[in-house]
Amino acid sequence: MISIASSKPFRFSVGPNKREFNVHSALVARQSGALGVLINNTNYKEARGAHAELEDVDEQTFVSFIQYAYTDTYTDTYTDTYTDIPPPPTAKADYDPPNYDSEQSSRFHYGRKKKKANARLWERFKKQASQGCPSDPPPIPTMSGPGSQRSGAESFLHHARVYVFADYYGISRLAEMALYNLGQALVGFNLRDNNVEEVVELLKFCYEEPRPDQLRSLVLLYAACKAEKLWKSAGFQQLVGKTGDLSTDLIGRLMDRLD
Repeated sequence: MISIASSKPFRFSVGPNKREFNVHSALVARQSGALGVLINNTNYKEARGAHAELEDVDEQTFVSFIQYAYTDTYTDTYTDTYTDIPPPPTAKADYDPPNYDSEQSSRFHYGRKKKKANARLWERFKKQASQGCPSDPPPIPTMSGPGSQRSGAESFLHHARVYVFADYYGISRLAEMALYNLGQALVGFNLRDNNVEEVVELLKFCYEEPRPDQLRSLVLLYAACKAEKLWKSAGFQQLVGKTGDLSTDLIGRLMDRLD
């Protein structure tokens, strides 16, 4: 700790507005080998000037990185908006279906198979969303006060951006934490007709540019679980139509549901 506290500050200019952040150089170098080279290798102008520009990094993402570096966790300022989790449905005993005619009976059995397939896919998503969870994950701090409540999309995108940043700079534990936080946010999100676009925004982030496979896999599995609701969105239909990777991956996941 003494070596960190006594290390020289390193200045980062972050985002298109080049907002400046000063961080203990030894702390940043300990988190990321790539950033450590940038800070300590005097062959780079950044190391010689103790200053680096990260124009492609979102400011809030970098703030979360700093929080993680100093506190071993990071703040999600948007958590409060997706706590509206419906209670689990009351368990129903199995029963023999009524004596429908053949067409009605066929529809009935198809509906039951479809529900079971959807339930299996959702369980698979929840399992994947919990992978990499620390044995005792720290609670995600939330900010209170005016302006702290944001849309689910902003929360999803925040975790996704932190994951992309951590994955790019080789900060494995932060990447693990961000992916876990995103998964839990999606598990707890009450998807309705009036908030479908919030998931569409996350899909755009994952598919309109190259993103790590683990991030795409998690979000895609969620989309497959919620495909029927998402399909009601014109924005989702347009995204699927123009994004070949998304349409191919989504069809593959939906076919898995039938296995």
